[in-house]
Amino acid sequence: MLPLPMSDAKTDALPEEEYDAVFVSGKNKTPHGRVRSADAFDSHDLVLFRVTPNYKTDNPGEVARDDYDEPFISNYQFNFIQQSKSGDVGNDDNIVRILVDPAESERLQAGLKPGDKLVPQGLKFAFAGNDATDWTVYADTLVSFHQEQPVCQHQIKVRQLNKTDKNK
Repeated sequence: MLPLPMSDAKTDALPEEEYDAVFVSGKNKTPHGRVRSADAFDSHDLVLFRVTPNYKTDNPGEVARDDYDEPFISNYQFNFIQQSKSGDVGNDDNIVRILVDPAESERLQAGLKPGDKLVPQGLKFAFAGNDATDWTVYADTLVSFHQEQPVCQHQIKVRQLNKTDKNK
């Protein structure tokens, strides 16, 4: 995956509508360029298998806790298996981990169960560059594959109309 600048038409090999994610830096998620999730994974090929909290840590690396000794949750990690590679579940390369804001995660988790097919919306990729992982993937939210389908079909029709108009 090669991030391209946010607005540099000279380097764009693909039309702008082909980009569905943003390359960001660090925890402040400052946008730096556009990317396609398809270069990393197909965002329509994800099946949920587990949701786990990521806890905030303090300076010595211990889990930070509030006054009631409850751990602070910095975000939730939604773990997916790529449906097209689901026969190879034991291979960590086929697991896609997407981080979602705690408030949005708690809203989403109410009706979720393992095996749900979800599509991330508002994808952001950040390069971590450590031994544990190379990329961190964030999403604004996740929607059911079935809820997202009409939007995709609409977007395809709009793209086709735009291309037709440009060719006139």
